[in-house]
Parts: sequence; C-alpha cells; structure tokens
Amino acid sequence: MDLVVIRNERPGIWSIRQAELDQDDGFFVGPLPCALFTKAASTNQDERFEEVTRIMGVEPNIPYDIVGVNHKMAAKNLKKRYWKLSLMVHPDKCTHPQAHQAFIKLNKAFKDLQHPDKRKALDDKIMKKEEEEEMKAELRSMCEAAFWRRSQGLSMEGDDVLLAELDMKEPSKRDEWMTSLPPERKFCSQLLQSVIAIFSGVSARARTTSNDGREVTKCHHTVISIYELLISLFLVGLAVI
Repeated sequence: MDLVVIRNERPGIWSIRQAELDQDDGFFVGPLPCALFTKAASTNQDERFEEVTRIMGVEPNIPYDIVGVNHKMAAKNLKKRYWKLSLMVHPDKCTHPQAHQAFIKLNKAFKDLQHPDKRKALDDKIMKKEEEEEMKAELRSMCEAAFWRRSQGLSMEGDDVLLAELDMKEPSKRDEWMTSLPPERKFCSQLLQSVIAIFSGVSARARTTSNDGREVTKCHHTVISIYELLISLFLVGLAVI
C-alpha cells in the first residue's frame, strides 16, 4: 500500500509506523499485515480499554507481560502480537485517557524484546527464577517426607539435614506449612476426618445398644482395629503423594 495513502486514509497505521521508525535500530522490518488492521479496526472500545488498563498495570521492567506473551514465543509471533496491540491501544482509535501512555509503553517493551542482548538477559533471569522455584519445591517435598518419617519413628540418611532446614524456618512460616495443605492432601485430610466421624459414631452406638459387656468390648475393639488400619493407609497415602 502506498505510504501517502496510508498517511492520509489510515493515520493509525501511519502513527504506529512512525513510532517504530523513531526508535528503529534495525529490528522493525516488514509491512503491517492488512488482515491485522482489519481485525483490530473492528475491536470495540471495551476491549481496547481492557488492554490499556492491563498494559498500564504491568511493571515497566517486565516487557513480556506488557506485550502479553510467554518468553518462549517466536519472534515472528511476537511481532504479530505487538502489531495487534498497537492498533488496539492507539490513541487515534482508543478513547481511554491513558491510551497514549499505553501505546508508548508497549512500543518500548517491544523494542526491548527485539534487542538480542536485552531479550537474552530477560530470558536468563526468567529461567534462573524457574530453576530456583523448582529447587524450592523439591526441597519442600523432601522436608515434608523427612518430617513424616520422624513422626513415624523412622529415618533415612540425610533426614537430619532436611529437618534442620525445616527447623530454621520462621515459626509462623513453619506453622503455615504444617497447616496449609495442597489440594490433593486436603482431600486426604477431609477423608480422614470423615472416617473419624463415621467410626466414632459406630463405636458410640455399639456401646449404647448392647447389654452384654463382653459384646460391647469386642465390638469396640473391632472398630478400633479398623480405625487404626484406615489411619495407617491414610499415612501411607500421604507419603506416596
């Protein structure tokens, strides 16, 4: 499409292209696809407002979140995403009072992601954080297992180190860890509570409905045996999860 026609008939595209050229370091290459312009032009104001609000709510030093992409996204798809957002939040098309600021913020974020060295530094930082989170999760799991073994009078090589790590935690955080269960363990906890309630009721009824003392004792012992078996199965289940 002729640049004069774009400037006169489609000022939104022209402004975007000018913003790219103003900060061009050789990374903004290629024409803006007309299909993207057509799709973005049909976007309603609610969607535009939503994107402006989202962009302005992101910290300026997190360009991936500003553009709304994963750090693994290919450069080609990243550029398409940027073009689409540029048209959505452009102040000529969006009436949001912060549309201009969002547009500038988006351009800067995309420029940072197009810079090889800056993007590599961001990717390295993200991957390092992911590795740290994985290591923390693994250590947490190992500490939980060591804590359970100690509660059962068992031990394995290295448990002392893991338990020392657990004891070094702040009391409030340690208490929170011991009371805050993941979903799968919350289910086990609820199951245990249900078992306790059911067999407590059975035991009580056995004591009140039988007149023979020996029969009461036998029934009561049977209930306790079943109860202990279920508790053991429950604890084994916790160790496996």
